[in-house]
Amino acid sequence: MAQDTQPAVDENRCIECKKELPAPGTRQCTVCHSWQPPCERCSTCARTLPSEAEFCNECKSFQKGLRRYFNLSSTVLALIAALISVLSVLITQGAAVFHKHSQTVFKVTGANDILVHLKVWNNGSEPSTLLSYRLKFGELPLKAMPLYPRDAQEGRIILLPGKPVEVVLEPYEKLTTTCRPEYDQPCRRAELLTQLNRTSVTLEMDVEESGHFWNLFTTRPFRLTEADTFPGNIIYQFVEKTP
Repeated sequence: MAQDTQPAVDENRCIECKKELPAPGTRQCTVCHSWQPPCERCSTCARTLPSEAEFCNECKSFQKGLRRYFNLSSTVLALIAALISVLSVLITQGAAVFHKHSQTVFKVTGANDILVHLKVWNNGSEPSTLLSYRLKFGELPLKAMPLYPRDAQEGRIILLPGKPVEVVLEPYEKLTTTCRPEYDQPCRRAELLTQLNRTSVTLEMDVEESGHFWNLFTTRPFRLTEADTFPGNIIYQFVEKTP
């Protein structure tokens, strides 16, 4: 029976050019500069490398880890970086063009026994219109409390970009704070006011924004509701004194 035979490795000769090595165990051929066993071959160009090598100097490719699967030249990397920079500029400029609209936000800043104070901003590029306001009491069984601006005609305020304003709100003249009709427990105002100090309250504001894509497809205004939730003790005195 014929036996498979492997040609013996001549430790005295280079495994690449077959030239005689200066001495047995020489690590690198002095003629072709190929590395000698124990060694590895580059996964890209098959050049011999030291067994511990992580980078091939011949073809500039990584041999270990994830980087071996992304062997990109420095030129390609530079082009990718330049492309990313150009795209970033285009995205920024595009956002400035296509998001040129109003953007209204507000914060409840305080209250006294008859008024609630807000600070309102328009962070967009076009005017917005403040429409209506109401206090909502969360889990407390109190009806929502409509409010209106103290000094605004017809209750509407035009808010220009970049000009924060203070809005002062007061309740409607005939408002009485009562329990919701569906509340099946005795409605004791003193108990509800005590609970108000331990819970959160939300002020909602209806806003008509301008310049949105919505306005390109319909003549109906783009309206949304902004809200600010804050501790109930901020408006305790206001609710307590409300007729």
